[in-house]
Amino acid sequence: MRKTKYVFPAFSFYDRTGIQDYLEKQAQNGWMLEKMGGFGWKFRRIEPKKIHFAVTFFPRASMFDPGPSEKELTFREFCAHSGWDLAAASAQMQIFCNDRENPVPVETDPMIELENLHATARKVYLPTYFMMLLLGIMQMMNLISSWKYTPLDVLSGHIYYFNALCFFVLITMCAAELTGYFRWRSKAKKAAEDGLFVATSGSCTLQLVLVCILTAALILLLFSFAEPKMAVMFAALIALIFAISAVSVGATALMKRMNLSATANRIATFALILFLSFAVAGAGTMGIIRAMDEWWPRDKEVVIYEHNGITYELYKENLPLMVEDLLEVDYDGYDCHWSKRQQTLLLGYSAAYQLPRLDRMDAPSLQYRIVDVKAGFLYDFCLNTMLASNQDAWSEDIYGNITTDEYRQTDPTPWGADAAYQEYNGDNAHSTYLLCYGDQIIELEPDWELSEEQKAIVGRKFG
Repeated sequence: MRKTKYVFPAFSFYDRTGIQDYLEKQAQNGWMLEKMGGFGWKFRRIEPKKIHFAVTFFPRASMFDPGPSEKELTFREFCAHSGWDLAAASAQMQIFCNDRENPVPVETDPMIELENLHATARKVYLPTYFMMLLLGIMQMMNLISSWKYTPLDVLSGHIYYFNALCFFVLITMCAAELTGYFRWRSKAKKAAEDGLFVATSGSCTLQLVLVCILTAALILLLFSFAEPKMAVMFAALIALIFAISAVSVGATALMKRMNLSATANRIATFALILFLSFAVAGAGTMGIIRAMDEWWPRDKEVVIYEHNGITYELYKENLPLMVEDLLEVDYDGYDCHWSKRQQTLLLGYSAAYQLPRLDRMDAPSLQYRIVDVKAGFLYDFCLNTMLASNQDAWSEDIYGNITTDEYRQTDPTPWGADAAYQEYNGDNAHSTYLLCYGDQIIELEPDWELSEEQKAIVGRKFG
């Protein structure tokens, strides 16, 4: 039978009633709170019994203090005379326990308790929640702006949905905490004037629901990557973030045991966080990427070559459409890469390119991307988006005349397509095409002008 356990509780910072009820139930089940820290709450095994708990706040305390101040010690001694022993403390929060039948309350003046809690909130919790709320709103606005510039990437990218969910959870949790606290404080102030205490009711259930949703979304995201290598890499990056957080928390605790002053501990901790966040995180990310490139079994043929003293890699993948399907070429040094980059329930987005080596740039090349519209109601939107994707491109002739790129409808018959479009700049036709085959929209970019026979070959490949 285990003698200790760790719990990561989800309570609002002001929810003394919820915390007290929770700890009393734990004691009745044979678990006593022993320590609160950055790695959770530690409980030890005891004989099941009824124990009363009281949550108090000491605004002048800090998570960086090497030990309790004289005023804290005096307060604890005062509580001990009434039968209240310190169970655990974490920064400003101090939790006392009492196994007497009807103990005298620790707090007897609701106005003093309210002011202590609000002073603690102003010092730590409220600034933190307001900053996180602002960060979440700014990042959500950034994601929304991504829709304006790259809507197809958003529709076909799981990472966009996951990021949006993360910031939605952050905004919801911060808004719930702030709203809940100020609503409770308003009621508590009115009651305190009459000498009454008001029970707290935090957002514990909401927090648990949001965390479960976020965890499920993370698991789905890891399984949604087209390449297992990317899923493992993403999981490793998340583990790195947690490792950096754990090191920061552990370093703060170590400096407290070394009796460093609160000021020295605070400065050293913030400096460590900055170092870990930029230097270590950056180096760690690059290390993970390099390790994955070296150790992950390659599922694609890769050829190494050197040009002007620099080493390059060529992928050798089978593409749905290749230069060799359209032309007779006496050259096998192509870089052939097929990227199934993003797939969601709404949209699939893949890209392929066949490019010659840097020392043979005269060889013909071919690039294309395929948008697979899985939700029919999005088809017209996707087509119009792709048709408008080149409207920002423009050119100016020697006379100062400006012309812009645009797609113009052309005869789809040679392509065997439902619809076909060719890119133009003024009266100049480019060898870039937009082809519609059923639910697929293909943007094709050969670097030569296709013949009627070659267009028919494209139709047989994709039609």
